[in-house]
Amino acid sequence: MTNLQIIAETGVGYIGSDTPLMLMSYSDDGGRTFTNDREGSMGDVGQYRKRIKWNRLGRFYQRVIRLRGSSAVRRAIITAEAELEVLSA
Repeated sequence: MTNLQIIAETGVGYIGSDTPLMLMSYSDDGGRTFTNDREGSMGDVGQYRKRIKWNRLGRFYQRVIRLRGSSAVRRAIITAEAELEVLSA
């Protein structure tokens, strides 16, 4: 998996607070265990055209992606795109 990109509602933080983060982790064993969270910025207040992207996500046969937020702000995912390279067995 070369990268994973999330298009979401961004720029929804609170003035004077830390920038909200989207936390991504994944499981290659059907959701039994997950990797450590990788952070992606959801943008500062008013930064509405921000993409959240993670690179170099390694090889897998079957993967479960988990997305969470670091702050109590609105999180609306519009679309998710993954760039994959298919290898022959």
